[in-house]
Amino acid sequence: MILDPRHLVQLATIVELGTFQAAADALGVTQPALTRTIQILEKRVGSALFDRTTRRAVPTTVGLELAAIGQSIRSATLRARDISQSFSRGQAGRLRIGATPLVAGVFLAPIIRDFLTTNESVSIALSMGLVGELNDTLRKGDIDLIVGPIGLFERSDDLIYETLFDDEIGFFCRAGHPLLKRKTIGAAELNKMRWIMPPRGNLFRFQTDSALEEMGVEQVRVALETLSTEASIEIARMTDFLTPLSALTISSNAISGLARLPIHSDRLRRPLGAISRKSALQPLVRVFINAIVEARGKSKR
Repeated sequence: MILDPRHLVQLATIVELGTFQAAADALGVTQPALTRTIQILEKRVGSALFDRTTRRAVPTTVGLELAAIGQSIRSATLRARDISQSFSRGQAGRLRIGATPLVAGVFLAPIIRDFLTTNESVSIALSMGLVGELNDTLRKGDIDLIVGPIGLFERSDDLIYETLFDDEIGFFCRAGHPLLKRKTIGAAELNKMRWIMPPRGNLFRFQTDSALEEMGVEQVRVALETLSTEASIEIARMTDFLTPLSALTISSNAISGLARLPIHSDRLRRPLGAISRKSALQPLVRVFINAIVEARGKSKR
């Protein structure tokens, strides 16, 4: 014996509202049609579902039991609808984000914090990697979105590239650093400084070295090589070492005790953007990208 779940939901509505007419109005059907549905259900069950001796729809024991099941079906259906709508609106689901170390550790962290606070049905997996690693991971489908220096990524027809902000590499030092007192800073001054740098082979390092070479810096005196943004910032704040960092990232977070040297170059420009797969652009990806743009807008006010 197979019972139609829709019939059980209609049964539950009758029991809740007390009359066939009230239930028919609530369900958007005619009272005779609803009566026929219950008759079909009674025939399948082999037992009366209502006491026919009263004017109100008083359920029998079996009618009450089946009505409870109908209520559960209706609740589950409504819950499924809500979940489906949340996913389609980008308000629920699991988002896998890949980012370069600096972007992940300093720029994205507060954005993710606020996003998860306001979207309780969303979970995020954040992984860090270098440009080449992230590109491969996205194309394999292991992550949904990359946030990073978009100009450094290899272009592919199956990916979507969106430039979000203009960014550049800035040279940072501790507040009160002697170089901050100089009106001009050239190669002679930079040649004397020791640096905290990303490891060789890193595209951020390559871009920094290229810019310094163009400025006339003959040899960069590297004191420390690390991919840790936190380590770079902390050591720079406690020493006279210089370190290259994303100007957008640092300005967005206003890190105490850290200052930027007034040095600019076209070679240091690196737009920040988002990369996603055309074949799997889920609503949650779009909602999160919008959250990044909105967060940046607030930080500029």
